[in-house]
Amino acid sequence: MPYLILYINITVGYSLVKIFGNKLYEKTTQYITYLTGISLILWMIMHVIGIGFFESIGFMQPASSTSVSSLLIFNVPNIHIYEGKGIGPFMRNCGFAWEPGLFASFICFAIYFNLLIKKRIKRNRSFYILTLGLFSTFSTTGYSAFLLIIANYFILQNSKKSTQILYIIVGIPTFLYIMNLPFMADKIKKENESENFLYNNNQLTSEIESEKRTMTVRRWEGIIMDYLNIQDRPILGYGTINNSYVNTHISSYLLSSNGIASTFARFGIVLGLLINIVFIRNTNYIDKLFRQKYCMFYILYMTLSISYSFTTLALMIALCSSNLWISKSQKYIK
Repeated sequence: MPYLILYINITVGYSLVKIFGNKLYEKTTQYITYLTGISLILWMIMHVIGIGFFESIGFMQPASSTSVSSLLIFNVPNIHIYEGKGIGPFMRNCGFAWEPGLFASFICFAIYFNLLIKKRIKRNRSFYILTLGLFSTFSTTGYSAFLLIIANYFILQNSKKSTQILYIIVGIPTFLYIMNLPFMADKIKKENESENFLYNNNQLTSEIESEKRTMTVRRWEGIIMDYLNIQDRPILGYGTINNSYVNTHISSYLLSSNGIASTFARFGIVLGLLINIVFIRNTNYIDKLFRQKYCMFYILYMTLSISYSFTTLALMIALCSSNLWISKSQKYIK
């Protein structure tokens, strides 16, 4: 089944490129903006009416325990998980994804392409909608990626050195302030404390297994777990999760969500390198198409991949490898 799903995703990704061509980047941004706007409205109404009402009208089961119910294009956050994780009285916004961090990641991709296409922030309504949507997620991953996008827009792509220096002087204190916000600093600290790692704690692992409760480990722990998987099967990878080292030797209830090491762990070093080469070549194509430099889309992709794996998602396959499937006559035509 996992291989069938992968084949379907590749087919869908290929079809998206063939249908939309270079317009795919614009269409992706457009529809993520629409969905983010809807999520913002419902998120604000949720704070006025209450989570209970939205939970009662949810007509779908949520994809994860991080949500209590789903309206398909909006997921109701689980108050037991996210209470106190936002700012003040505001809950984190799951949006159309099953949890706020993933929602923030898709918004960041849309913000990046929005600025590539519009090339301005002033009078850019879509940018404001996406930025407000990102703010409502209170996501460390999303905020970090947003700072990267803004730094790229104002500093790296700006040819005037005097302007670059001014933005750096203003940007460094702003970056330090944002990274020291309570929900940012506390989360980053917890992520890096090895004593919180589940795979090292036999007691916690035993409790999780006794409850038959699947747990997604923290980011850095997930990278370490995938490193163990790579060591076990470096050339061909583990293929499906049931064959991974962690699943067979540590616990079948611990999952990794990162997309950096997991690509090599699942597909092996050779195929993992080929996948990354395709992504880098496509980023060069995007740079030429939108007159950018420094392979920033790939850097943004890898930044967000610290927390989530996008490698096999149909949309991301299309965005990251469109260069392979667009005909020569269509290339560099927006």
